[in-house]
Amino acid sequence: MSKRDEILDVTEAMIRQKGYNAVSAREVATATGIKSSSVHYYFPNKTDMVTAVVERYTEKFLQNLGQPSELFNKAGDKCSASDVKAHYIAAFRHALIHDKKLCLCAVLGAESGGLPEEVSARTNVFFQSNIKWLVAALESTFDEAESSSQSLESNLKESLTNTAMHMLAALEGAMIISQTAGDLTMFDRVANELL
Repeated sequence: MSKRDEILDVTEAMIRQKGYNAVSAREVATATGIKSSSVHYYFPNKTDMVTAVVERYTEKFLQNLGQPSELFNKAGDKCSASDVKAHYIAAFRHALIHDKKLCLCAVLGAESGGLPEEVSARTNVFFQSNIKWLVAALESTFDEAESSSQSLESNLKESLTNTAMHMLAALEGAMIISQTAGDLTMFDRVANELL
């Protein structure tokens, strides 16, 4: 692993655990066993460092979801809307269980009023990309005949966008509540309502 990646890993973990304002180049340097000047070699300032973390996190999250049009269920069939929703929920559940931390962008989103503009903008890209991915994935479950007329297509797109925003908000909130309470069943109860 490169030193740059190690810096990004440590920064991401710190933000997901303590928030943006609790992270500094000095703390990251200490945690990685290097000097602060070495952190600044890779990232001239905290904004650059956190922006890189958010960009990497967004890219990895979307890669793990896969291409919306290439989703297949365990039987090898094209996914249903329920399959898509279960796949999406599993990505958040994995982060909560495996990492035992909140979604990076949920933490940053909660602090958006005090973030540098670049970090806030990159955090918004995560949310908008997730909505776009989920709309495309859900849309791929419909036959062309089901959405062929322009008015039906417009209504479908609006309905799927609303569903995607609702799912994203519910899952992010469920992660926060579950993590705070130390009770995974709270996340699962919200997730089950989304299916």
